[in-house]
Amino acid sequence: MRRAFYLVHLWTGLILGGLAVLAGLSGGVLVFRHEIERAQYPALMNIGAGGTLRLQDSLVAVQRAFPGAKPNHLTLPDKPGHSLDVSFKKSGLHAYVDPYRATVLGSLHQEQTPTGFLFALHTKLLSGEDGKTVVGIGGLGLLALSLSGLVVWWPRKRQKLKEHLTIRSGVGPGRKTYDAHRALGFYACGLLLLIATTGTALVFPDSAKLILSRVSGESTHEGKPKAKLKGPLLSLDELVERANQALPGGLVRRVSLPEKRSDAVVIRKRLPGESHPNGMNYLYLEPSTGEILRVDRDPDTGIAQRGFNLRYPLHIGAWGGLASKVLHSVAGLTPLVLYVTGLMIWGRKKLNARRRIRVHNPA
Repeated sequence: MRRAFYLVHLWTGLILGGLAVLAGLSGGVLVFRHEIERAQYPALMNIGAGGTLRLQDSLVAVQRAFPGAKPNHLTLPDKPGHSLDVSFKKSGLHAYVDPYRATVLGSLHQEQTPTGFLFALHTKLLSGEDGKTVVGIGGLGLLALSLSGLVVWWPRKRQKLKEHLTIRSGVGPGRKTYDAHRALGFYACGLLLLIATTGTALVFPDSAKLILSRVSGESTHEGKPKAKLKGPLLSLDELVERANQALPGGLVRRVSLPEKRSDAVVIRKRLPGESHPNGMNYLYLEPSTGEILRVDRDPDTGIAQRGFNLRYPLHIGAWGGLASKVLHSVAGLTPLVLYVTGLMIWGRKKLNARRRIRVHNPA
């Protein structure tokens, strides 16, 4: 049985190891994506502290600056000195606005920025939905790699435990490489399993919902409610005010505008204590009246939905503040180290096997 797990570990690593390295290195940088972008584009993302948010005026200013383009999401500032981010459907364009003065600061196409390029590489291998599927398969491979590696690592005798956890001195370079691979693999295994599981769940959300529902015996949220009336859109400031009255406290992080006449306005809030940077509390409002159609409050949901909501913060290391983000960023290097040391171990074994053949079968 141990031999079977070894073969799974070996061939999964050889076939998917390069993909794991790519995902690890890009993901390690993307953990701090927003901090990097804020430092790279200060004129777009940093503003002077203002007063009252003017969301409707800001939306009108964006529509005037980009005629014909259709905004679909407004990401509100999480701090007074940050700008409003308005994204446009399908184009990848993001406009940045001073929401206190309703002044458009400029725009970016996300995939044309270094971090946007890395995000497209990390999530889709720059290849659309097909690339996204390959990334998901790579996540499943990393799960198999981590679990099989743990089985292979497990010492047959308890007395060997310390040996499996350290890099021994007084041994040759080949043995040191093996010890380093074995020890690092064990110490990183738990975090890599977490990252691989949540990453795969982000790629395959329907499968994740099904598994969580089956395991917990509970269902996840039903679909979005439909708008009933067909009048003009109420002021965004009024809609946000209605949402705050229905769900007090916390911070409004995103407003999603209707794409069709039957769509509700969706307002997303982050409540105190939440690890998700945008929160996982959704309010659905009638666009023309501000009537609350439904409130999905994360603390009130069942185990299945809460588990589903935790995929993203667990994946990016947002669960423990700065310390966990640094931990996840450093963990992005471990697939590279494990891949290189694994190749060295495999190459040395192949070389030794050839030497033995030559000894037994001299020319």
